Amino acid sequence: MIVAMGCWLVNLFGLRGIPTLENIGCWATAIGFIAFSVLLLVKAPKAPASFVFVETSNRTGYSSTGFAVLLGLMNSFSTLMGLDGPAHLAEEIPQPKRFLPRIMIIVILSQFAIGLVWILVLGFSVKDLDAIVATSTGVPVLEIIRLAIGSRAAAIVFCCILLVNMVASSLGSAITMSRQGYAFARDNGLFWNDKLVHLSPNTNLPVWSINLSCAIVSAIGLIYLFSLTAFNAIIGAQAVCQIISFGFPAFVLLLTKRSMLHASPRWDFGVWSNPVYIVAILYSVLVIIVAFIPQTHPVTADTMNYTVLIMICLAVAMIAGWLFEGRSKFSPLRNVDIDSDVQVIEGLEEDAEQCDQDKRQKAHVIAHDQTA
Repeated sequence: MIVAMGCWLVNLFGLRGIPTLENIGCWATAIGFIAFSVLLLVKAPKAPASFVFVETSNRTGYSSTGFAVLLGLMNSFSTLMGLDGPAHLAEEIPQPKRFLPRIMIIVILSQFAIGLVWILVLGFSVKDLDAIVATSTGVPVLEIIRLAIGSRAAAIVFCCILLVNMVASSLGSAITMSRQGYAFARDNGLFWNDKLVHLSPNTNLPVWSINLSCAIVSAIGLIYLFSLTAFNAIIGAQAVCQIISFGFPAFVLLLTKRSMLHASPRWDFGVWSNPVYIVAILYSVLVIIVAFIPQTHPVTADTMNYTVLIMICLAVAMIAGWLFEGRSKFSPLRNVDIDSDVQVIEGLEEDAEQCDQDKRQKAHVIAHDQTA
């Protein structure tokens, strides 16, 4: 709740400080990763390679170890969430066609490299798996560090780094959520569209969309206080919705043979296009199926995975919204280039000014040619 309110305040009144806050989170994470990787490699007793690469520990209650491994896919899926945020900030980034693809590629490559190193470091640093699983903190990685280094202070420092990282991530998510709501309402895709598209005359920000985002996150936080099962179902539904948003475009492109895209080599993978789309679709289907499966067996009322129930409710709400209002009002933009002269996030002004100069220069050349 405190983090949600803090993100709300920064989103409304501290736009200029967002790049600085995000950089603090980025540098804290990078320094913490390097420092603790080195510390664990130097001080921690090393587990045998067979434990890291060969052995498996199935504590789910299911008889199939392979099935238990599939359940672990939900953790790895979180790495894809970094792709989502930049796309929804396209209208506040100068030259999005140039920078957004770079950002997305950097996100995936950096997360792959860092994740591979970190998982190997942690794997070789595991000292007592039973104690790690049964830790009272509920955060196994803290117990790994405490046991491996033999220092409670080191675990506390790492916990602080995690908190800084999560706060910075929450801020980015809050910004993304509010801009996504604004863009969807602008296309008449939500209820109360007139309110959600209202921009403050002072800050040019979607105030009501920001307020609604904070209210939704706060409500989910309150649910966590009363029912962990319900909270996990909502988080599972969020993961399902996000993977659908990744897989469905690939399905449409495969079905339409990329006819909905501009004829540009930038978006054409040549002979690799269809294989890439098929892999994306199959992976999305697999993650959706895994997201609906209870994480432990035998299943009780408390351990049941209610994600499918949340998704059914969402589907009913979306269908009803489409039938009663959406089909007559929804008007999505199609193949529209984003202007570079929109309000950009503070800290990117120089790039925006350069982009504006390029536009003016091009306009001057076009006018000169027409005159000639």
